[in-house]
Amino acid sequence: MRRIVKKFGVFLICIFFVMACTEKHTVDPRLSIYEHLLPEQPDSIYSVLAQFPVADLDNYNRAYYYVLLTEACEKTEQSLLSSDSALTWALSSRDIRTDTHLWSKILFYKGKIEQKLNDPKAAVVSYHQAMEVSGKTDPAFLADIYSQLGNVYVDQGVYKEAKEMYRKSCELHVLLDDKQKMALDWLHIGNTYLLNDDYRDSVLICFQKALVYAKQSSDSIFIMDYVYNNFAVYYREMEEYELALQQLYWIRSADNLQTCSNKGAIFLHLQQYDSAAYYLHKAVQSQDLYVQAACYFHLNLLEKQTGNATQSYVYLEKYQQLKDSIDNQTKTDEITILNHKNKMDKMVHFMQKQQKIRALLVLGVVGIALLLWAGIFMILERRKKRRQQEQENKLLLQEQELWAKGKVIHQLTLDTPWID
Repeated sequence: MRRIVKKFGVFLICIFFVMACTEKHTVDPRLSIYEHLLPEQPDSIYSVLAQFPVADLDNYNRAYYYVLLTEACEKTEQSLLSSDSALTWALSSRDIRTDTHLWSKILFYKGKIEQKLNDPKAAVVSYHQAMEVSGKTDPAFLADIYSQLGNVYVDQGVYKEAKEMYRKSCELHVLLDDKQKMALDWLHIGNTYLLNDDYRDSVLICFQKALVYAKQSSDSIFIMDYVYNNFAVYYREMEEYELALQQLYWIRSADNLQTCSNKGAIFLHLQQYDSAAYYLHKAVQSQDLYVQAACYFHLNLLEKQTGNATQSYVYLEKYQQLKDSIDNQTKTDEITILNHKNKMDKMVHFMQKQQKIRALLVLGVVGIALLLWAGIFMILERRKKRRQQEQENKLLLQEQELWAKGKVIHQLTLDTPWID
């Protein structure tokens, strides 16, 4: 019995140790479905995730949910800043450490948020940690990290390192045969050269490579339009407005209001005022406040150059109003983000309390189990000692009886006295 109790105690300790070290988690089936549908229905999935009952999830699935919600925010062009607190909590949870894929994605999005918060050093650290945790086994994910590192270095004006990151991203996309991403990589490299005035001759070479891959991509119309727009920006920067205009005419979505705005601005530089007015008045119908503001600004210049001071002032007023609206909207968005962040902080604090309670409960159960085992072991030890004592007493009595019998026999058979 004693051996059985000892084995049971050792087995109990081993079980808890194995559970703590090799715990595996199962993804909530609802989250798996949402993840599958997210690329095709980002708006719908974002709405569903925003109303999802997070309190029903364990810590692992909460972390999984926060990554999924962050991806949905990115795809629907929502701010990632609202996910900052949630991702910080997820990184502090030990439950994610057994899933390196999830862990690395959290670090990746944490880096993106730090980049938006203008903390490039922290962003670079997070990206490199994501790379290390992932084990560099997923080339598509690794290429995304290199691309983001390139963006950070561009923001900091470190163009040599930025080009190196974009080139590494491109090499991985070549292995994956992803023509669209290869085109974007070459655009990034070209724009990096464009920012560095000493290497402007290399810009066209990079853009031409981007155009070649864009024509071979699955979504060729979209990516080719994007490439031609970059060509137009390059020629406009070089003050070669005729060539810039020619690139814009290659864009297939010619009715795009952003493109119309660019055409209007270029025609204004060329002093072709009728064409400039046509495209600017067309583009000003855009729902994008930034496009509207740019149009009114250029219409103001157009009227000023044509000697219509009254109308120029009207457009300047409209431009100023839109600029104020954009500034106010930015402030409102910041307040909304802060409010949402505050709610997330409270939720994270509540979940951390739950996590502590859960840990204490586990420790309590382990402690009680160990105490029970120790109590049973002590009881059995006492019983064993009692049995040993009884056996020793019994042997002593038997020995005393034998001595007594030996003494009687000796006295009856011999005349010499018995020596004890």
